[in-house]
Amino acid sequence: MPDWRVQMLEDIGFDWNSVKSAWHQMYEKHRDFYDQYGHTVVSAKDDDGKRMQAWKYKQRNNARDGKLDDEQLALLKEIGLLD
Repeated sequence: MPDWRVQMLEDIGFDWNSVKSAWHQMYEKHRDFYDQYGHTVVSAKDDDGKRMQAWKYKQRNNARDGKLDDEQLALLKEIGLLD
């Protein structure tokens, strides 16, 4: 990609690490929930709860399959999502 195109994207705030960014946003939702309630058992009665539950199970599967880095594993363990 030409430098001028990279610069244009950066000028409008393009996030080069959007996958990592999205992961941290969902982690923060779970951490906030954990901080408030002391657990991560989220109700699936609304769309946000359904998304959080799906993300939680995906992270457990990713951990089992070795798809998470050390930082992600440590963060998930801090809030009780992983043993």
